[in-house]
Amino acid sequence: MIIQREHFIMVPEWAILILYISVVFSLIFTLYGVYRRFSIYRIHNYGLLLSTLRKKTSLVLQSELRLLRERYGGLMHTLIVVGLAILAVGTFLVFFEYDILMRVNPNYRILTGSIYLVYEFILDLAGGLLLVGLIMVIIRRIIFKPNRLENRVEDIIVPFLLLYGGLSGFILEGLRIATKGLQHTQSSFIGYIFSISFLNMNNIEKIYLAIWISHALTLVVTLPLFIYSKLRHFPLFFISPPYSVYEFKPSFNLSEVLKSKKIDFKVGLESIDALNWSQRVNIDACVNCGRCQDACPAYRANIVLSPKAIIQKLRESMVKGICNVVTDLALHESEIWACTTCGECVITCPIFINPLNYILESRRYLVTNLGKVPTSALFNIMVRGNPYGLPRSDRRNWMRDLNVNYAKEDEEVELILWIGCAGAYDSRAQKIAKSLVLLLNKLNVKFAVLKEEECCGELARRLGDEILFQEIAERNIETFRKYRFKQIVTLCPHCYNTFRNDYPDFNMKLNVKSHVELIYDLVVNGKIRALSPLNKIVAYHDPCYLRNYNEILIESRKILKSIPELRTVEISKHFCCGGGGGGNWIESEGVRINVQRLEDFIRDNPDIIATACPYCVSMFEDALKLKDLEGKFEIKDLCEIVCSGLR
Repeated sequence: MIIQREHFIMVPEWAILILYISVVFSLIFTLYGVYRRFSIYRIHNYGLLLSTLRKKTSLVLQSELRLLRERYGGLMHTLIVVGLAILAVGTFLVFFEYDILMRVNPNYRILTGSIYLVYEFILDLAGGLLLVGLIMVIIRRIIFKPNRLENRVEDIIVPFLLLYGGLSGFILEGLRIATKGLQHTQSSFIGYIFSISFLNMNNIEKIYLAIWISHALTLVVTLPLFIYSKLRHFPLFFISPPYSVYEFKPSFNLSEVLKSKKIDFKVGLESIDALNWSQRVNIDACVNCGRCQDACPAYRANIVLSPKAIIQKLRESMVKGICNVVTDLALHESEIWACTTCGECVITCPIFINPLNYILESRRYLVTNLGKVPTSALFNIMVRGNPYGLPRSDRRNWMRDLNVNYAKEDEEVELILWIGCAGAYDSRAQKIAKSLVLLLNKLNVKFAVLKEEECCGELARRLGDEILFQEIAERNIETFRKYRFKQIVTLCPHCYNTFRNDYPDFNMKLNVKSHVELIYDLVVNGKIRALSPLNKIVAYHDPCYLRNYNEILIESRKILKSIPELRTVEISKHFCCGGGGGGNWIESEGVRINVQRLEDFIRDNPDIIATACPYCVSMFEDALKLKDLEGKFEIKDLCEIVCSGLR
């Protein structure tokens, strides 16, 4: 007897006809939903859409890996995705064989012999994975629901509907095996288990038909849900552009605007209507999972900010066609200024949505169009060239009694050391700058500093004054072009990120390194060796602008491991210190982010909390004062630890 797929066993013609008619109506309803959704997106360039589809397909694995950072939720999602994907392919093969090949010639078959046995085994396995994943969803939604999740009607109905579809499919398979004694019971291993319960049952054909109709209805109902419910994130994932942690670039270039003498250019996100098609699709792909919210240091500190809520409010306004002013209704100023721009929400999102972008664009609108600024730091940068408001002449005070040379226009230098505003003006950060200089001098590394150094403009851009940032960037670029140097090193991750990722937009690509990378190179090349033993426990805090923006994580840990007798402890989850995005200058209400982050470390009782950013050092030392723990823990920059260990 030939082993092959038997189509519509125990199903009368009238039921098959009703199924086909229902599927047609379901498809029409689904396509109408697709049309309505795409009209909201305002897509005009479908070539870009195809390009996005190719790019996003290559990121499926990375998306699942992001989900798997949370083991239970990630495993649950992976089981469902794998199960649904395989079952969808299996259903298409049945359709292709029965409705296309066999219409041409009844003898044309795909699902026959060993191919069919493998097919049955894989589909039973996929169905089993799907059921396990859906049961995990229901347990999570009803019993162990995380605070970040909201149980809306669709959040309960959809998993139960899919669960019934999977269970009814196995019941039908079990009934077929029990009735017909099919010869592929080993391949249909789950169906065979179900069939044991149905042996010697009466009225199997009537029961089979009733369950088959209900099973078919789940297909008819589920298809439109991929547009009309949260399941739309499955198709939208592939056409939603992936955005990295770097914010969207502004829609204007200041030098070009000045040349054209057109002053009617737009700055920032004024209204929902200003969103382009890629942003609209990206927002609508949000599944409201709340992972970004859990990763947000401001939300953790009970400050009024939730990246999830921002995306959901923008999405709601977009879908309803409410083209309101963003900062009046959709987003509130308190939310916009609470963000530390750490980027954790962006690198956490499995769909590659960028909540940070909408916050920064809203800041640009508030500052440039409405003149709303929450701190005097921008005014200080504009007038005195630094956010601290100190005289420009004080910028070089840090180098007193140090062997530091200025770069000369007619001489090439190996390394330019960029100190930054913190290293130049903040008394604590000056100690870091001096340690770095002493380290370089001890190792005979030739370097120079720029006499014309001023603010790199990072704070102006993060606070929303894009015009001021571009003015500063152009001045600094003119300065860089006057000198010949091979690389530039900075001790501030914020300066580093600005030079590396922002300045190239203004035709200035610098060979820039963080001081962490420089020290790591010196260790690897053997220039730093035989460090003095340090019998202490160190907990290391990754600066966000090294970790999240530039993926510099391993270097700092290898530097610490090179120090004899030093023991390191890892904190389970990364959170921002609260200093980025203007956090150093904006007063916040409620629990302080830096205090919460400090508490993460002191639970492990280290001797030293190490980092590689002057903002982080300042924020942690302030937190020690607030908790009255001064003297109990040391806060040190990585280069201070290394410099103190040089023999």
